[in-house]
Amino acid sequence: MNEYRIHTFGLNSFIDVFISSFYVKVRKPDKAIYKMALDMAKVAPYEVIYIDDVQMFTDIATGIGIKSILHTDTLSTCKTLAALDFQTDQMKLIDA
Repeated sequence: MNEYRIHTFGLNSFIDVFISSFYVKVRKPDKAIYKMALDMAKVAPYEVIYIDDVQMFTDIATGIGIKSILHTDTLSTCKTLAALDFQTDQMKLIDA
């Protein structure tokens, strides 16, 4: 299912690392999965934008210094990403 989503929605065109609880045997809301993702991507928390539709998960990410967006709809998420100076081809299509 995970691979299907990644390829169907072209997520790998703008997401650098995928950490799937199924594979790493740790899951949200455990802070360890966020830290594992940072370690695997070799980035600091301030270099990341985390998007989720669950408030608790974005709160945890924010608590460890990760910029987080609570996804409620595509347009508002795209606007928030644009305000953070993040652009993808997908966003350009939505703006058009």
